[in-house]
Order: sequence, then structure tokens, then C-alpha cells
Amino acid sequence: MLILSGMHTNFSFKNLFSTEKAFVEDYFSKDAKLGKIQAIVNRLNADETLEVRVEKFVKKSAYKVSLILQKPIPSFSSWASEASSPCLTAH
Repeated sequence: MLILSGMHTNFSFKNLFSTEKAFVEDYFSKDAKLGKIQAIVNRLNADETLEVRVEKFVKKSAYKVSLILQKPIPSFSSWASEASSPCLTAH
């Protein structure tokens, strides 16, 4: 996972060589590539995570690159009192 001033970036790869993985991580780690996305995300919610998914299709000499911005999921817990039924509260 890469953290760029608040925004987290996760990478996942399918069918890539280690040199290709290193290229993708380096390419997307540069401020010029993610700087605009990062600036917008940090203003709205710095806890968001950018998923960078890259899949290589060997037979077709092609790549599929997906950029997915994920909001954090609030955690829930349940509690019950003697006089009431269980309920969920967000933290």
C-alpha cells in the first residue's frame, strides 16, 4: 500500500512480470499522475483508498487498468439492554 498525503493507494496485479509491476507502481506513485486525484480526494475525505488494478492479457498483448476510488466503510457494533432488542450503531 502506498500513502500519498492522506489518500491510500493499493495495487493488485494479474499476469504481470515483476518488472511490469515495478513500472506500474512507479508510474502511479508520481505526483504528476495522481496529484489531481489526490488533491480532490484529500479535500473531500482523505481516508479514501484508490485501488489500481492491472491485468495483462498475454494472448492479445493487451492490458486492462482499473482505477477504483473506495470510501471507508463505517464500523458497526451491536448492543442490547435488558428492556430493549439489539440495535446497530455506527462508530
